[in-house]
This record gives sequence, C-alpha cells and structure tokens, in this order.
Amino acid sequence: MIALLIAMAIFEPDESLRFFTELYLKHRTLMYGTALKYLKNPFDAEDVVHDAVLKLMDKADVISELESCTLTAYVVYTIRNLSINQLRRQERGRRHLADAEDNLAELPIADSSPQPEDVVLIHERRDKFVAIWRTLPEDTQALLAGKYLLQQSDRELAETFGCSPDSIRMKLTRARRQVVARIKEGEFDFEPA
Repeated sequence: MIALLIAMAIFEPDESLRFFTELYLKHRTLMYGTALKYLKNPFDAEDVVHDAVLKLMDKADVISELESCTLTAYVVYTIRNLSINQLRRQERGRRHLADAEDNLAELPIADSSPQPEDVVLIHERRDKFVAIWRTLPEDTQALLAGKYLLQQSDRELAETFGCSPDSIRMKLTRARRQVVARIKEGEFDFEPA
C-alpha cells in the first residue's frame, strides 16, 4: 500500500492508479479483517493485503468492469485465497522444521565418557608427567605453564622473563627439549592408547 501511495505522490496518477487507490481505501478494513480472520497475525495479514492489491492490479482489465458488489466479493475471495495459501506455506514450514527436529532427535548420541581402562591410563600418565615436571627447574616450569596453561603470548612471556619475544621462542624450544629428554630418560610412554 505504501508503494501505491508513494507512486501517487510522485507520478501524475493515471486512471488505473486512481482506481486501485480508491479500491484500496474503500476496502482496506474489509481486506485486512478478512486476512486477519484466517491468519491471526497482523503482520501476516498486512502482507496478504499488499499481495492482494498487486494481484488485483494484474487483473485490472477484469475487475475494472465489475459492479460494486461483485467487485467487493472478488476482493474478499482474493484475500481469502491468499490467506489460505499463506497458512499452507506456514504449515509446510512447520512440518519441515518438525521433521528436521525429529531427524536430529533420532541421531545417536556418541558416548564421550572414557572407558574405565582409559581412566586408569590417564591417571598413570598424569602421575608420570607430574614426576617429570617436578624435576624441571622453576623457570622452565613457569615458562611452560605460562605458555600452555595460562595461554600467554610470547610478548607477555617476554615481559615476565625480561627478554625479547624471539628469545622466548628459543627458551620454549629448550624447555620442550628438556621435557622430552626427561621422558626418554625415564622411558615413559606418553603416546595415546
């Protein structure tokens, strides 16, 4: 409707535009009420009224020659049919959504909890790593904890340790090598089961 009114304001209204403007102004309450009767949603009803006016404009040659009462019935039937079509589209959408939800509900849920034997292995590996960790110098522990546990950047670590970020990368390399060497010395197996 807004497009219709804007067109009238901008352009010199011709006879068909004037006809549809008068048609809309005369029947808008009936059109909106009819759509609302089916749809129960004011926004959907308004959309149907707009669609109806566009449909009626396509049939200008037919409806311009109808008598007043026949024209009113034609408008009501157009609104009714468009409202029913809108309801069908909404119902299809709801069914598709329900089907999608059912499909999701039918998917098997993977059991992500570890098996008892895996829990035992995890505890054993943790205990071995803790033993190795305790043999590392304090600055190496702090560096590795800052990088991997606290997720600090190289710049943050460099500020903490009073060196450049390039030096931090080298210190991390040396610290990791220390851990690997201690693991090999103790012949610990840290590979996943």
